[in-house]
Amino acid sequence: MAKTYKAMLKAEKEYKMNYLEPVRESETALTPLPLAKDLIESSPDWCLELKTRLLTNYHDANIKTILFTGTKHGSGCSNTAAGFAVSLAKTFQHRVLLVDVNLRTPGIHRFFDSHKTQGLFDLFTQRRMRIDQHAERNLYVVTCNQNLTDEVNGFFGSNRFEEFIKKMRGSFDYVILDGPPVTLSPESRVIGTKVDGVILMLESGKTRRQVVIKAKREIEESGGKLLGIVLNKRKYYIPQWVYRWL
Repeated sequence: MAKTYKAMLKAEKEYKMNYLEPVRESETALTPLPLAKDLIESSPDWCLELKTRLLTNYHDANIKTILFTGTKHGSGCSNTAAGFAVSLAKTFQHRVLLVDVNLRTPGIHRFFDSHKTQGLFDLFTQRRMRIDQHAERNLYVVTCNQNLTDEVNGFFGSNRFEEFIKKMRGSFDYVILDGPPVTLSPESRVIGTKVDGVILMLESGKTRRQVVIKAKREIEESGGKLLGIVLNKRKYYIPQWVYRWL
């Protein structure tokens, strides 16, 4: 029993050293909300940790545009991207733009009372798009207006998308992008080259080492900058109060 306990403590310390703070899975995240109230209430702690690590590790890089991607659907990218954006706007009073760049299976609109009739793809087809300002005055959201498949090809590699990122980078303190899984969607690798950095989401206990290595290689070989990894949906088998005594 003592050996098992020591092993679990050792594993816990290793996770803290090598991964960003995990995001707590919300029970109401799938319900359309005016301003993602559940994300606001649960975000500050891990958001502060994530922001602190980014500033500490990349204090000279001026990281402003960040893509959140995963290795598969359901890894928590939308939850994390939305929660991070909301917390940056509410807790830290930053001017933040949250953009849904997952054109195949968009999800950001679920957290906000956002329109889905106009969105990011209108930038490509009509040279204009809708940016919604929400109850938190510092938070702006661009959703996806429809599920797209064949039309996705070439969009993120276009000059128009690159110009959009550059313009938004100059207009906001942070631009947070919620993208599709990098191992399943080639567009995530393209988007990764247009932003300052990429954060990779992993689902604890369900992501194989080989998949993580592949995802990391695909991001970096495409020219993207991997800022870090978030281990999501992690289960704590030892009560949290125990760690405070270590």
